Amino acid sequence: MFSISIQLWKILTPLDKRKLLVVLILVVVMAGIEAIGVVSIMPFLAVLANPTVIESNLLLQKISKTLLVNDTRQFIVYLGMLSLGIVVFSTFIKIITQYTLYRFSNLQRHYFSTRLLEIYLQQPYEFFIERNSSNLIKNILSEVDELVRGIIQPILFLIAYSVVIF
Repeated sequence: MFSISIQLWKILTPLDKRKLLVVLILVVVMAGIEAIGVVSIMPFLAVLANPTVIESNLLLQKISKTLLVNDTRQFIVYLGMLSLGIVVFSTFIKIITQYTLYRFSNLQRHYFSTRLLEIYLQQPYEFFIERNSSNLIKNILSEVDELVRGIIQPILFLIAYSVVIF
């Protein structure tokens, strides 16, 4: 798989490589925000289970003072809303990242097909006489789709979810 990734990296244009790096940076940001979203639930559940934790935990005391809350119930509601807001925000970032991953891979399908067609069109007439036109069409349409759906998308999602797991 590593050799496939290297071969794929070689056929990407410099612009595509920059776009891929931007996508990977977005994946890292998504992983960080998603981790924050998951971690934000823990203080809320701890306070919900045992409201006396507020007095013993310095972070919860600072949050309570920042929100200017003296009532425990009101603090639990605010902490729940804050936690929910963080989780919704992390989900929104995840949606944007998923969209970007799919867009990048599908645009690669278009770029590879276009580049392959341009290469075919630059060939001499003898090239077309020696080959079956249905094979050339199959290469442009279905083989490029196989490349994108069978290699590029799985590699992108493997990287994305590996970063999230890490």
